[in-house]
Amino acid sequence: MGSGDAQQSGRGSGAGRQACEMPAISRKILIGELLLNYPASAEVLFRHGFHCIGCGLSAYETLEQGCAAHGFGESEIEQIVAELKEAAAQEGEFRKRRKEVDEDGEHK
Repeated sequence: MGSGDAQQSGRGSGAGRQACEMPAISRKILIGELLLNYPASAEVLFRHGFHCIGCGLSAYETLEQGCAAHGFGESEIEQIVAELKEAAAQEGEFRKRRKEVDEDGEHK
């Protein structure tokens, strides 16, 4: 493993992890990866009947596979992906504002 490999894989020093980008939300994202990186996604999944998001398969199953297992069609999957992206965007704005407050000690 070269020196850049640890940063690309997300392992290694904290600085390497900060440099890594968040995975894109798509139908191909693993459910476990989605929940780990975008905690607000849990609410969206619950609303659509994914009450088993803590099951062992979530680490290996893509969003698309989970949706198919729950009987969702193509248009429903696209709707869920859109809702997940919206929730992630709102969560990102919250994180950004929180970081600004944490750095300055006051809200901007």
